Amino acid sequence: MVWSDFWITGDTQGEFKGSPDWPLESSVFIKNIVSTIYRIRNHPSLLVWTGGNEGHARKELYDAMRNNVISLDGTRPFIPCSSGFAKLPAGWAASYPDNMASGVYSSGPYQWEDPKVYYKKVDNGGDWVFKDETGIPSQPPYNTLVKTIPDLVWDTKLPFPLNNSWGYHDACTGAARYDLYIDEMVKRYGQPSTIKEFSDKMQLMNWVGYQGIFESAGHKLNETGGVMLWKLNAALPSVVWQIYDWYLEPNAGYYALQNAVEPLHIQFNQDDSTVAIVNRMHHATGLLTATAAIYNTDSKLLKSFKVAHLGLGEAGNQEAIQLKDFLSSAQGISFVVLNLSDASGKPISHNVYWLAPGNNFSGFNGLARTQVQVKLIKSEKGLSEDKWTLQFTNNTDKLAFFIRPALMTAGAEVMPGYWTSNYFTLAPGESATLSVSAPTAKLGNQKPYVEVEGWNLDKQEVALSAK
Repeated sequence: MVWSDFWITGDTQGEFKGSPDWPLESSVFIKNIVSTIYRIRNHPSLLVWTGGNEGHARKELYDAMRNNVISLDGTRPFIPCSSGFAKLPAGWAASYPDNMASGVYSSGPYQWEDPKVYYKKVDNGGDWVFKDETGIPSQPPYNTLVKTIPDLVWDTKLPFPLNNSWGYHDACTGAARYDLYIDEMVKRYGQPSTIKEFSDKMQLMNWVGYQGIFESAGHKLNETGGVMLWKLNAALPSVVWQIYDWYLEPNAGYYALQNAVEPLHIQFNQDDSTVAIVNRMHHATGLLTATAAIYNTDSKLLKSFKVAHLGLGEAGNQEAIQLKDFLSSAQGISFVVLNLSDASGKPISHNVYWLAPGNNFSGFNGLARTQVQVKLIKSEKGLSEDKWTLQFTNNTDKLAFFIRPALMTAGAEVMPGYWTSNYFTLAPGESATLSVSAPTAKLGNQKPYVEVEGWNLDKQEVALSAK
């Protein structure tokens, strides 16, 4: 569904932070309004029109937006602005069709937060009944970070991140608080010794952050209307606020989000330690079995739980397993591995969390090295897109953490490459079947292959055969 803003932005136009005199050419702006309404009004995904972001235009332009939406469309609501920093002046017509206040009245948080924070916000309601804008800084992966900032030596002429190279690419102490994002990463995972390690640890932060945002909303599925991100992607090569970057490379947060909003999902409430099932299918789930397995950093199974004969008749949530009693006395780092299967035993949802007293994950730096076996299951060559299906299996007695496969040609990652999952974790004995596709034009005449690495995996290459 599309929430369509007109072009008033708080930073440059309108009465919030900018000047009400802008934009200067009213006639051009109004022609754009009419053209845009004609262009997209019949699109089935269009949900709502808004008068702009963080404020409103001067009255002649505001009225032109509202009146043309009503006369040329009339089938969708119009609300004055998409972030409620500013109130309409007295006497101005408000939202359409009820002429009431929009109900959009806050934004953020934008800085990195512990998942518990998002669960508390959702439980408290307020602006999280429909969260119109939130996000976290979101460091890109290393392979595109080196494209964004070719000279990755930190510039010390000014205090990091307010410096000439990183600062230009949005590493600032503004709303995203990039400095706090870095500080929290170091606090949790330890000071990195290389830029590669720095970026890899930031992917852990990205995963946990976006997982918390979207799973907390799913925790109150039928009471939370939705969550919108600031933002999906950046308008220039950037180091903040994105789930895929300028080069079309997703970071770990993209895949955490993708997993969190799957149609039938198992998740762990990090605020109250409850495992729950979330059904977004709008029909009954059938009988389900949920399992939870808890491992330490030595990959020793500490405790396992299994609950069968679960199921929901319609969209909603169902609590399945309570882990609080066990986890409250756990020592050191715990990996919580969740699996959901249907009545025939077919896997439906897989999820992994890492927990530690005081969020001290420095033990990650000593995880035993391991390896996964990768088998090509299927290769499909289409007219415009090629696709491969692979099975990843952990036949060892060690947990394989944060596995990242990448589709490659001639030593470079293919972008975009569409993975059904990524940055995933496999407990001993577990396997996962993933697919990856890419536009045929991006592959050229090069021979594609998959490069597999992970937090405690040695890099390996997997050949891909084509039909």
